[in-house]
Amino acid sequence: MVRFAIAVALVLSASTASAQATDPANPPAGFELSQELRAQGEVMVDEAGQALLDNLIDPASARYRSVFIRTTIGRDQLPHLTICGQVNAKNAMGGYTGWTAFAYSGGAVGLLVGRGGIVGADVVCQPGRGHWDATDYAARVTEKAKLEE
Repeated sequence: MVRFAIAVALVLSASTASAQATDPANPPAGFELSQELRAQGEVMVDEAGQALLDNLIDPASARYRSVFIRTTIGRDQLPHLTICGQVNAKNAMGGYTGWTAFAYSGGAVGLLVGRGGIVGADVVCQPGRGHWDATDYAARVTEKAKLEE
């Protein structure tokens, strides 16, 4: 019984450490995007903001938080970037919808918003998947949106 309890404790601590290591608020120690990937990611941050503005009913009401660049290594062994964050904007009735996760990969994949099975942004951007850059780009997206008004 003691062995079972120790095994369960080890598994739980390993899974917790793994999730914490890729949490945007707690990126892995020593992880830093290269200048090239950071520049590419910042362009994608701007594209994600524009894609959101193009799809919101009231773009001027949009508020952003926890906007990060996430890096994963694909089957091709190359780094792939995704912009993950949350947006809250007014709906057609004039009320805020609540914070909704979004993921932007650019190109053909485009914008995923909210919850939903395999392709929901909440699944794509959950902690434990990929490495997170420590910079929060929420202010950048908000500022760019204000310039578009």
